Amino acid sequence: GNGLGVSVLGNTGKEEPIKGVTVRNCTFSHTEGAIRIQSSAASNANIAISNLVFEDIIFDYLQNMAIILDQEHCPSKQCRTTNPSKVKVENVSFKNIKGTSVDPRIVILECGTAPDACKDIRFIDLRVLVVGDDRLETQFRCKNVKPAVAGHVDPAACNTRAVA
Repeated sequence: GNGLGVSVLGNTGKEEPIKGVTVRNCTFSHTEGAIRIQSSAASNANIAISNLVFEDIIFDYLQNMAIILDQEHCPSKQCRTTNPSKVKVENVSFKNIKGTSVDPRIVILECGTAPDACKDIRFIDLRVLVVGDDRLETQFRCKNVKPAVAGHVDPAACNTRAVA
């Protein structure tokens, strides 16, 4: 499976805001990914994704990126605009997330350039290990966002340079 997705908002401009969603006590086993929050690149939809909580989540041998927040999602890389997405992502918490992945890209946060595109993103007690190749270093990438961190977070927040 593909895991859980709040995506891809802003494609049609007719979507409603997403707010107040809690996902608790879940295990993702051998899935392609786990948690995705995505909005369409250059979306003109003035909506928000807010007040989301992901808590007590176990990743069991994930095959791809574990947590993705992507405000510049562009399927097939066919987007031709340089305007930032107007979809805002705010007040999102990831609490007590643990497990294993074969992909070293554990957390990828790629926020847009619009003012307050991403705010109040929090990680509390995150520990995801890469299995299969001891030479791979776990990655937590951040672009245009500085998440708040509490407790033990491994990999360390924003430990990898964001891809431009």
